[in-house]
Amino acid sequence: MLFKYNFVNHDAEIMQKLIEHIVLDVWCNAKGKNFNLNKIKEEDNFRKIVRTKRILLKKHIHEIFKLCSKLNDLQLTYIRDAFNANNNIEALCINTVNPVFYDDLSSEISPLFAKKIKVFFNNLYEKVFNQQPFYINKHYDEFFQSNQAICPFCGLVSLQKNSLVHREAYDHYLPKEKYPFNTVNLKNLLPMCSKCNEFYKKTKDPLFDTNRKKAFFYFGNNPEFNIKINIMKSSADDFELELSFISSVMQEEVDTWNRLFELDERYRTDFFYADNFGATILNHWYSCSKRDAEYVKNEMYLFEQNQCKDKNFLRKALLEACINQEIFNDDLENI
Repeated sequence: MLFKYNFVNHDAEIMQKLIEHIVLDVWCNAKGKNFNLNKIKEEDNFRKIVRTKRILLKKHIHEIFKLCSKLNDLQLTYIRDAFNANNNIEALCINTVNPVFYDDLSSEISPLFAKKIKVFFNNLYEKVFNQQPFYINKHYDEFFQSNQAICPFCGLVSLQKNSLVHREAYDHYLPKEKYPFNTVNLKNLLPMCSKCNEFYKKTKDPLFDTNRKKAFFYFGNNPEFNIKINIMKSSADDFELELSFISSVMQEEVDTWNRLFELDERYRTDFFYADNFGATILNHWYSCSKRDAEYVKNEMYLFEQNQCKDKNFLRKALLEACINQEIFNDDLENI
């Protein structure tokens, strides 16, 4: 990621709190019992919410309760631990907690239980989340009052800030078809530009490639890495470069980010090679540096002041490569 998101508290969190109550307090205490609405607490209007959404909530809650009533203590403990693990998004990203998959629920509990859970949680996101009192679209609008309207996954695309006009999709960072219980957890829901979401990440899993991986937690700390460019050919007619991401403290997270969004190739083709932009700007810098010895230093300063504006993080990386490879002249080697 290029920068972290700021988490925004909102009424949409009521959904996650309600589901936490349903799973941990209702289903995990269902052994040998029958279901009624009194099992759901009145605090926070939880009982009222379930009562007024009989088809989307009560019906499914009741069906899963009946399944849980026939489980043993070990199975109910497994469900509790799975819910807690899969909703600790930060711990999953930094690889201090092991995730649970729908396949695990199927084998440890039953295929029917796993199927019912998937249907229930997908319905929560697709059919309930923008209803009263959750209003995920209102969360979206408030989210961008506290966050930059630039996609932090690529830095190439501006995000729509007003849901009344159009809103970007929330990406389930840990894919909802693979990970149970965290479908409506706002720490697993990240506004993402359509190109990153639909063409690159899709349903890729941040936590697994060929084996377990660390991944950026997008509400954690800002990333620490550098974009390193090697200019292989620098003429206007023949411009070519290599690009890599280097970090001394979070290389695995950076590699995961690049794997998910294919950024090394996208930055080359969508920015530097697009309309011969890289060669054009390089030649512009070259001619300006010949006229003004301070020009390159001033350009670098401007890029560093706002690296997300106009893709300055990529311009900065290219300019650093020009200086390091002495593309301009020997006078710049100490800049």
